[in-house]
Amino acid sequence: MEKMMKDWSSTTDCHAWVERPDGSIKDWFFCDYDTIIRVQGLEKGIPVYMPDDKYHETCMRQVRTKIKEIKNSGLPMFKKPKDVIKFFYDQPAAGNCFMNAYAYCYFNRDCKLRIGNFGWAKKKRTKNINTWFEFGDADMKEDWKYYYLKYPANEKLDMEIVGTGPWNRPYIADSAINAAAVERGVSKEDVERMRRKLAEMIAEEGTDGIEIVDGITISPEDVKSDEGIESIIRREYKKRKTGSV
Repeated sequence: MEKMMKDWSSTTDCHAWVERPDGSIKDWFFCDYDTIIRVQGLEKGIPVYMPDDKYHETCMRQVRTKIKEIKNSGLPMFKKPKDVIKFFYDQPAAGNCFMNAYAYCYFNRDCKLRIGNFGWAKKKRTKNINTWFEFGDADMKEDWKYYYLKYPANEKLDMEIVGTGPWNRPYIADSAINAAAVERGVSKEDVERMRRKLAEMIAEEGTDGIEIVDGITISPEDVKSDEGIESIIRREYKKRKTGSV
């Protein structure tokens, strides 16, 4: 089911998180964020949230559509809408903040789904930007402390780190398949077939590696490396083209 998470990822430029009854924030930290923080020169320990209700209707429409599409995907584990919601509750997925937050609120009815802007404090001001909102369209010229005062929940953040295990990052499989598709020039139908095959294999935990496509296997060590899954796949194809071992 790592299958299609990227296809079904959030498309609206905003972020969703959970606000608990005590006013604290529940959210998930994915390894993608480390790259954003490094490239943009941000303070990793200072996430900044700013709600904006204008996104709510669009977000909920995408959630309903996504649940329906996944339920109708043909994967046997998704017989009912609740099965889809439970999947995201048990395994929050990168690029799916709407579903992650919605699922948490579904099983914790006293919590509130919040949608808006999300980013980090900048280490140094650059071009009058003091706060970097990776998601959303908030004015970035104010200092991060300004947003903390406007939304007190910023000070009560429970950020759960996700993605420490090799098969707990749904975008990994998709990245590998995308790379294979680029190299092979395959059709959309062929990519879909590969994703379905991978979804079945990746459901078996404890494996030493997973054959992505054309005999190319991704191991836990590959996942932990700095090279990146797409680079590994393309390197393997290049070896085959040049005849190197």
